[in-house]
Amino acid sequence: MGIWGSLLGFTGKLLLDEIRSEKKREEAERKKKEEELTPFQWVYTMGAILAGILSWILNKSWLWVVFHGILSWVYLTYYLVWIRLTHHLPLL
Repeated sequence: MGIWGSLLGFTGKLLLDEIRSEKKREEAERKKKEEELTPFQWVYTMGAILAGILSWILNKSWLWVVFHGILSWVYLTYYLVWIRLTHHLPLL
């Protein structure tokens, strides 16, 4: 084999290492993209957080916080329309 065989073996190792690192880089980018929230997920999450905060302020109960967090925008709409407007309070 000689020097050419060892040179080709070394070059092949470098090439394989480069391919492996490229695959790792692509997988890391794919995972990062999967972890990002879509606009719908972001809006739902913000609604759930806001509903949970309002529920805690009004009820002081973790069960209601979880329940209203799941319903999120349904509860927020109910809160704005029914509670605020029927009691003649400003919307926000």
